[in-house]
Formats: sequence, C-alpha cells, structure tokens
Amino acid sequence: MIEAIDTDDANAIYETLVTEEPSEEINVFEMMDELDERYRSIVWEYYFEGKTLRQIGESRGYTKQYAHQELQKAIKILRQHAATSSER
Repeated sequence: MIEAIDTDDANAIYETLVTEEPSEEINVFEMMDELDERYRSIVWEYYFEGKTLRQIGESRGYTKQYAHQELQKAIKILRQHAATSSER
C-alpha cells in the first residue's frame, strides 16, 4: 500500500510535471490517484523513495530501460491529467 504523499513530495512531482504555470491549482494527490497501481508505484518509488530505475526494474523483473518507459508513460498520464484539470 502506498503511503500518503506529503506536501514537499507533492511539490517535487508537481515541478516535474508542469512546464508552465497553470491557471488553477492542481492537486498532485488527486493526480496520483488517477494512475493505475503499477504506474503509481513506479512514480512513488522513483520520486518519493529515491529508487533508481535499475532498482525499480529489478524488483519487478524489468530491465532498466523498460522501467524508464513505464515511468515516462506515468508522467505522460499525469501531465494529461494536469492539462485537463487546468482547463476546467
């Protein structure tokens, strides 16, 4: 089970996801909830636990490259969610 994200961690991922200032506040906690468990856990381990892509991949039986691809997919989903949220 993934623990709650604290504000500092939320700010770190927010800075990674948003390239321009949104017109409205975006809730990183809600964005993380939108991810499937596999993506959420990869984002969590990489950004909040500080694991390397190699460590994440090895723990799942992936290569480092595949772990990177999965992380990039997760970031893309989060960015799309952020864009959609800021348009409301």
